[in-house]
Amino acid sequence: MLYLGLFLLPLFLLGALVFFIVRATTLQRRVTDLEFRLDVLERSVSGLQVQLPEPSKKAKQPTKSSPASVSSSSVPVPVPVSAPAPASPPSRTREEWEAFVGGKLLNRIGAFALIIGVGLFLKYAFDNNWISEGVRVAIGGVSGILCLAGAYQTHRRGFAVFSQGLVGAGIAILYVSVYSSFNYYALVPQWVAFILMSVVTALSLSQAVYYNAIAVGVLGWAGGFLTPWMLNTGSPNEIGLFTYIALLTVALLGLVVRKPEWVLLEVLTLAGVWIVYFVWHVEEYDVDAMTLTMFFVMVFWGAFVATDTALHRFGRSFDAPRIIVSLLNAAMGCIAVAVVLSEESEAGAGWTMVGMAAVYVLAVVFLRPPADGRYAKIQSTVSAALALFGCSLVYSDFSLVISWSVLSAAAAWSATRWKYVHLNIVSLVVLCLAVLELVGVRGGLMTADIEAFSPVFNDRTLGFAVVIIASFAAWRSLVTGEASTPMRSTFLSIGVSCLALLITVEVNDVLRVWRLSLVGDEMTQRWFHSVLILAATWAITGTAFVWTGLRLRFRPVWIVGIVVLGVGVITAILRGFAVVLPDIHVPLLNMRTGILVLTALLSAYVGRTFAFHQHDQGAWKEGYAIASIGAAVTVFSLLTGETRDVFERSIVLIGSTDDVSLRQATVDALRDQQQLSVSGIWLVYSVTLMVFGFLRASRGFRVMAIVLFGITILKIFLYDLSFLETLYRIVSFVALGVILLGVSYAYQRYKYVLLGVPSGQKGAVS
Repeated sequence: MLYLGLFLLPLFLLGALVFFIVRATTLQRRVTDLEFRLDVLERSVSGLQVQLPEPSKKAKQPTKSSPASVSSSSVPVPVPVSAPAPASPPSRTREEWEAFVGGKLLNRIGAFALIIGVGLFLKYAFDNNWISEGVRVAIGGVSGILCLAGAYQTHRRGFAVFSQGLVGAGIAILYVSVYSSFNYYALVPQWVAFILMSVVTALSLSQAVYYNAIAVGVLGWAGGFLTPWMLNTGSPNEIGLFTYIALLTVALLGLVVRKPEWVLLEVLTLAGVWIVYFVWHVEEYDVDAMTLTMFFVMVFWGAFVATDTALHRFGRSFDAPRIIVSLLNAAMGCIAVAVVLSEESEAGAGWTMVGMAAVYVLAVVFLRPPADGRYAKIQSTVSAALALFGCSLVYSDFSLVISWSVLSAAAAWSATRWKYVHLNIVSLVVLCLAVLELVGVRGGLMTADIEAFSPVFNDRTLGFAVVIIASFAAWRSLVTGEASTPMRSTFLSIGVSCLALLITVEVNDVLRVWRLSLVGDEMTQRWFHSVLILAATWAITGTAFVWTGLRLRFRPVWIVGIVVLGVGVITAILRGFAVVLPDIHVPLLNMRTGILVLTALLSAYVGRTFAFHQHDQGAWKEGYAIASIGAAVTVFSLLTGETRDVFERSIVLIGSTDDVSLRQATVDALRDQQQLSVSGIWLVYSVTLMVFGFLRASRGFRVMAIVLFGITILKIFLYDLSFLETLYRIVSFVALGVILLGVSYAYQRYKYVLLGVPSGQKGAVS
């Protein structure tokens, strides 16, 4: 390596000589050209004569009583004379060419030949051991110093690029000389070589600043991070290695703070620091030195955080490369902490990450008002991510849900407090993660140990309560902030939905306790009743949400209420059509009847409430329609189920008869009566809806009646006509015909009122 350095020195000197030759030749040509142009201009000016016109004889002489007035037109304007184009410089004479070749060209060639000869002599001397090892190293050191001195002199004369090349050559030769003195020749001990390497690195960084050359700084970076490997003896020395890396990092980042445009040096420093650390961790990490290792990890991570803070404090732009550096540094620090501490204590790693998150928060708060909004966005987002991950290591189950909910509320409050609108998105993401953890954790939707279940007073209720409070707190803080309406609505919707889910899971677990230790028909009946109770719970909860949302004008609340009410109504309708244990069924006086009536009344009340608030609430028509249809279909389900189950109970009781033929005939008769009764109930209910639609002038109820008429017609024509006895068919068709004719007459009689046709256009409606 020393040979290579000493051989490169003549090449650099040769390059300098060639540069000077070319530079001198160029300057000489420019001087010759300028002299020629000056001579041409002097000759042109000496032969130039400007003829001024004689003054007009008719011009009046100024009088003593009045000042002389000269018309602008009486003064001639001199016409500019353009200089002739310069002629091309004359070619060199024979004498000039002889002087150039003999006096300059031979001089340059001779110097070049002398440099090559000296270089070959040095190589020959090294090969034949004419020069000792110590002298070789000394020659390298002196050569490097001479390069630095030459760079200083050429820089003063204005040769900036050439001086930077000499500096790079000098630093490289000094690195090679120190490395050779330790690794090849063993002339100095490790600690001396280490100090010399550090001095060369510091010298390279100072030269980079002096010459404003990032290339020299990169050379110092490379030499600095290669030093531990070039001077490695194989024995681990964590304190020495990481102390050196920490000092080198501080020096390089200090250079970045002084020269913010050298962002490449910051990227390279980040790569060098964490590559050295992770390579060392894989090969030499000892768990007994965990505390010391964590100290250096925090030093490395903190150095880059401090650099970002300082650059931002001085008003530097937080552009894309620095954003990448900041994110990678946070990721590397997080990984290092997790790898070091997770083996001993995951909680310790988690709390460390929370502390790192607090550092980012303090940095953002300390630098307000921000000079660059991107800095606050990136650092606060990184802080939230570290806190999120740290909490996941410290807590679990419902405790984790609580911690994430608190973090979400804190982010929303910070967004309003410091006008960091992007934190609203962070808050929403964290809250959604908390909700997912809440519903996914063991016992979140259903208590695992149902025998030990305690209603309301349990960890699940606490987790739900904190999520709900965090949602409402975020929504409340955003009301006075700058968040958009969809963002506020989302937080409010999450809170209301979680409240509905909490009521559901608590009631469901209470019903599970109610069904404990039951088997057979009693278990089946209680399961049927449990579903009905859940339907009633959803109907009551949805009605309460709709009433509150409409009264307080909170659109997300009544929208969630409509959804919950709809789930309750659909569940009640499905249970209304279901058949469960008809032998113990009591017509009308049963839980199904009570809950379906309650659900229908609540739906009707919700529809009425929407109609009452139609002037100050949007989309009231949709809510009114949904509630009205829900009430009507619930009653339809109740009437159908109760009518059918009356006959189902009789059929089950007939099953105890010994005479098989009599039993089958009775069952067939009951089936016919059942289908006839269902068709009749549907027709009566259709007529009721139609009459109500006429009286209330409600087109919606009339449309529902027509739809139900259609269903009844299909049933009678497709089912009753095929399976019923003749007498029952006659009754079905006669009743259907009479009712349909009556409805048709009503439409014809009151069509102008119902359809809103003006009296002058009655003939247009048939």
